[in-house]
Amino acid sequence: MQIPKSNNVKNSFDLITAKWWFIVLVPLIILFFPPYMQRNYSLTDFSKWYETIGVIAENNFTYFFDRYSVLMNSIAILFIVLVFILKNKFSRIFSIYLAILAIFHGITQNTSFTEQNGLGIILSSYIVFPILAGIWIWEAFVNKNNFETPPKINFWTISALSISLFAFWNPINQTTLMPDFKPVYFFANGGNSMFCTMTPLILAILFFFYPNVNFAVLRVTGVVGSTIGFIQVAQHLFMFTSTNWWIGVLHIPVFVLSLAALILSYKTNNKLGASSS
Repeated sequence: MQIPKSNNVKNSFDLITAKWWFIVLVPLIILFFPPYMQRNYSLTDFSKWYETIGVIAENNFTYFFDRYSVLMNSIAILFIVLVFILKNKFSRIFSIYLAILAIFHGITQNTSFTEQNGLGIILSSYIVFPILAGIWIWEAFVNKNNFETPPKINFWTISALSISLFAFWNPINQTTLMPDFKPVYFFANGGNSMFCTMTPLILAILFFFYPNVNFAVLRVTGVVGSTIGFIQVAQHLFMFTSTNWWIGVLHIPVFVLSLAALILSYKTNNKLGASSS
């Protein structure tokens, strides 16, 4: 289909993100791009890369924001509610909020500093998360998410919302890493400060308005979320089952819903024919 010249810039992200090489490139970056550590690290020792990533993840900056969990989670829930109340009047603010969250997640969850190792950075996230943030900033300008359409209330959307709320709740004891279903965790768990607990909720909201959503946003969020979710599920449910199996369970929502988002982003042809590119 011939794309009008005036729409070339507006449609460019739809076309690029629909390419097979983009969908392959993002997981390759996440899986194989080397981390950085200031001390006690060798770039040439590939066998130590994942160990280094683990050290950075265990000492990341997320814990600095635990004290603000109630505020951050309340803001997240408020923004979700406002999408349904204000609809397209709130769309641009919602997109900017999610772009800021992507940068926040990319930095806080993938950066550490310890006396032994100095500064540590999971560099792949410093590539992927700005891309995700950029897609949401682009959406703030093009407004392809149409929240004016009546939300679809059916078994699948309610199921997705229920699964996403479970992930956002994040019912885990931070000391034992075992199940802990205290209701207070819904507001005091730091969920909004973590990509894997917030992303399912974002996608569940978009599912209510599908197919009247930005397919590029759905696609990029889906490929990032499903890749990171797969890694976490594989590690904690199959590799470290005896100690961290519950962490694996809690990452099933981000994997499943992100994979669903990726599939849905190709299922219905939009006006550009992006899904056939």
